[in-house]
Amino acid sequence: MVGTALFILPLLRYAGLLLLAAAVPLAYESVRRKITTRVMYVDGTTEKFNHETIKFWKQAKALGSKLIVGITEDDKDMIANASASESVDFVLLNAPYKLSLSYLDGIGVDYVVCGVGQSVSVVSTELAAAKRCLVIIDDNTAIPMESKSTKAE
Repeated sequence: MVGTALFILPLLRYAGLLLLAAAVPLAYESVRRKITTRVMYVDGTTEKFNHETIKFWKQAKALGSKLIVGITEDDKDMIANASASESVDFVLLNAPYKLSLSYLDGIGVDYVVCGVGQSVSVVSTELAAAKRCLVIIDDNTAIPMESKSTKAE
């Protein structure tokens, strides 16, 4: 913005042009990151469906460009709720109880998004070691889940 303002002024045109040229790589990187597709996966098997589940799905969708909700059981209510949610792009039926790296690569998922208490039961240690699991903590930030072997080092 400063480069554009300086470019308009006749005396400072070259300084503005220099600033605009310096901003080109930054603009390119910003656009490149926005057009990269990231597929997020969420385990949709919960005890109850409420506003917190919808909020969690919206947070997970905001981290990527597509959201897949995997449902392990034949829960018709959860399938209908996930299908009706505006945040969910795809509902995966008969999902495995424990996720592995090869399974996620097979369905094209980049990251698994978990809540604080949910991450231990769903994610395998190889997935946590590969840093492909993001945990949404209480203050609405996502951090990579650390495996036990990473914590020990």
